[in-house]
Amino acid sequence: MRLDPLPYRVLIDRAVAPARAIFRPALLPVALPFAALTVALVVSQARWMGALFDFEADAAADTMFADIAFTMLMAFGVIAFQVIAYTAVTVVAMDQIAGRPLSFARAWRFAFRPGVLGTLIVVTVIMVLSVLFCLVPAIYFIPLLSLALPIMVEEDIFGATAISRSFELGNFNPRGRLMELPWIQSGVVLTVGFLVAQGLTLIIQLPLMVYQQVLIFRAGSQGETDATLAVMNATVWAQVPSAFLGAFAQTASWLYSAAAIGLLYLEVRRRREGADLEQAVRAVTQEPA
Repeated sequence: MRLDPLPYRVLIDRAVAPARAIFRPALLPVALPFAALTVALVVSQARWMGALFDFEADAAADTMFADIAFTMLMAFGVIAFQVIAYTAVTVVAMDQIAGRPLSFARAWRFAFRPGVLGTLIVVTVIMVLSVLFCLVPAIYFIPLLSLALPIMVEEDIFGATAISRSFELGNFNPRGRLMELPWIQSGVVLTVGFLVAQGLTLIIQLPLMVYQQVLIFRAGSQGETDATLAVMNATVWAQVPSAFLGAFAQTASWLYSAAAIGLLYLEVRRRREGADLEQAVRAVTQEPA
C-alpha cells in the first residue's frame, strides 16, 4: 500500500477534469439560480443605497430602513443557497469521479435531507465561530470540516459521526510529516479554489472598476467636492451585470473545490484503510469482493 500522499501539484491538476466535465450540467440547476439570487441582492442594495444618496426625499427616509432589512434577509438567503448548492455540487462531483450517472435532481434531494441539513448547520456554526476567534482556529477547522461533505455523500453518515470521521481522516498522518496532513492539503486546495474565484471575479469586474475610475477622474476635474459619493450613486446599478457573471465564476470555483476535496477524501481513505491492498489481495486470490 502506498503511504505517500498525492503531490500537491498532482492533486490540483487532477481536479480540473471532473470540474470541467460537470460545469455545463451545473449551469441551469446551480449557476443560473445563484446568479438570479445575486442580482436580486444587488438590486436590493441599490434601492437602499439610492435612498441613502437621495436622503433629502421624505419617502426615501421612510422606506430606507425597510429596504435595509429586506437586503439583510436577501443576503441570508444567498448564503443559505450557497451552502446547500455547494453540497449538491459535491454530490455531482463525487458521482463524476466515481463514474456514476450524474443527476442534479438526486443531488438537490440529498442536500435537503434532514440529516444533511442538520450537519451543515453544525459545521457552518463551527466554521463561523472559528473565524470570529481572531481567524486563527479557522485555519484548522475550515479545511478539516471540508471533508465532511464527501464523507456524507460516500459513506451516508451524518451529524456527529460525519464530523468525527472528518477529524479522523483530516488528521491521518502516519509518517508525522507536517505537509502530509490531509487538513493542510485541504487548506491548500481551498486556497487555490478561492484564488481562482477571485481571479475570475476580478476579470469580470475590471470593466466596472475602470468605468468608476474614469467617472471619479472626470468628477474631480470638474471640481465636484464629493466625487466618490457621486460615482457610487452613478454606478450602483452597473454592478448588476458584473454580479450576474460573477455568480458563474463562483460556481466554477465551487466545482473545482468540490472535485479537489473529493479526490483528497478518496485518497486519504485509501491510504488509511488500505483499499488498494484489499483489491490486490482479491486479484491474487480471485475471491469476490
